[in-house]
Amino acid sequence: MFLVRLLHIKKMGKYVYKILTLVIYKCINHFEIILGGVEMARKTRLMQQVEERYRQPLERLLPEMINENGLSATAAELEVSKATLGYWLLKLGINVRRVALAPGETLEVKRAS
Repeated sequence: MFLVRLLHIKKMGKYVYKILTLVIYKCINHFEIILGGVEMARKTRLMQQVEERYRQPLERLLPEMINENGLSATAAELEVSKATLGYWLLKLGINVRRVALAPGETLEVKRAS
């Protein structure tokens, strides 16, 4: 739908088309930077307090705690709600995946250096 409208705009003239495509490209690029985690997420006061209490950055602390204890227990231990913990994970770009393992199967997590 969006591309169809863009093609209709192309008929209006090359100059208008070039301006609109440039604006659209800049908007898409801006959102990729924000969502892709290229820019450092600004941490809230509560996030900073938790980092000070555990003397670790949340980017390292949260995955370790969640892998060991699970989401609910981690939220309880950090004394935050599960919704807040979920928001932090989203804000910091930390992906949480659920994996089903058959008996005897193991899972290995490798950290990219």
